[in-house]
Amino acid sequence: MKELKLQLSIAEANTIIKALGNLPYTQVHELIAKIHSQATAQLTAENGNGTSMENGKINSETVVN
Repeated sequence: MKELKLQLSIAEANTIIKALGNLPYTQVHELIAKIHSQATAQLTAENGNGTSMENGKINSETVVN
């Protein structure tokens, strides 16, 4: 399958995750997990200090121990 690489702000990614949260879990849980995983990897590499999820949102200001 061809893949796309999108560039979104953290706020935009959180808006997408929030919108997906209104759909049935069985339809979107894997996509939400994929977004979280990729965002965490990118932010951790970029910031060097880690990221966390807060209330289902990507938060680059909280350090994960």
